[in-house]
Amino acid sequence: MLRSVPRLLVTVCVLAASAGCPDPVVADGAEGEGEGEGEGEGEGEPLPPPPFAISTKAEVAWKRHRAVESDLLAALALEKGELCNELGLYSCVDFVHQVPLGGNDPFVKSQYEPLARPTVTTPIALERVVLSGCVARVDKDISGPAEVFSTLELSASSVTDVEADATAQLLARRLLARELTDAELVILRDLTDDGDGNAVSARDFAITTCLAIGTMVETVFY
Repeated sequence: MLRSVPRLLVTVCVLAASAGCPDPVVADGAEGEGEGEGEGEGEGEPLPPPPFAISTKAEVAWKRHRAVESDLLAALALEKGELCNELGLYSCVDFVHQVPLGGNDPFVKSQYEPLARPTVTTPIALERVVLSGCVARVDKDISGPAEVFSTLELSASSVTDVEADATAQLLARRLLARELTDAELVILRDLTDDGDGNAVSARDFAITTCLAIGTMVETVFY
């Protein structure tokens, strides 16, 4: 019986260039071992298709600080100064989180080459930048005509499943340039409550959904 290695594991292994990484499809046991196999699973039987497309080259590129910034500004219709500033003075992309986001500064930091691969602080830095953009866009849409979150009444105290799906699809088109699958929509609907069955406000749902979609693996690598 064969199993597929999760896509995220394959991605991490490719980036790390680790010699111990598994192949995209590996066997559960050695050839000839039949323990645990279900009835009717014999040699020569065709394998089921994998749940996702497997790249023929298995190569991805790390989307670094400038590309992340450019994509977020375009997707959320923001200006550069509206995206993550420490104390309102220092740009997160240009200075505070420049290195973990894949940038470098030869003049001030004497760093002549960028990092070869993401670090342990890269996810935290990315989430902070994306979250700041999501909050900025939601607050701007609340105070004026909505440019992005037009599918929600942002002052509402709850969100319907129809509104949740429409908002998630809108964000996916802007941030991922694709439609979400039914399975992804079901997961994102969980963000309409706080986990204890209490409805969250439309503002909070908009922010958390924006953060969830904006930090998916495909927004970090391409």
